[in-house]
Amino acid sequence: MSTNHKLKLDHPLQVDGKAMAEITIRRPKVKDIRAIDKVKDEGDLQQGITMAVLLTGLSPDVLDEMDAGDFARVSELVGSFFPRSKAPETGVQ
Repeated sequence: MSTNHKLKLDHPLQVDGKAMAEITIRRPKVKDIRAIDKVKDEGDLQQGITMAVLLTGLSPDVLDEMDAGDFARVSELVGSFFPRSKAPETGVQ
């Protein structure tokens, strides 16, 4: 299983004067989850931005220039790395 995922951006970023049309996102590790816990009081958006910075290796300044739609796709991919909780059993069949 690959630990890195490529995501093609709909709106390329400019990094050091060059267009970046694709970013690599690695799967999170426990150390990333610990880092997110440190910003939990800053809200969900800041947690998402922090996780994106950690997993893409992009600086916060570069990430700030990312198109909102591309950021939403990054967030969806990051969210897919975490298991979904199962609905509680009701006993109804």
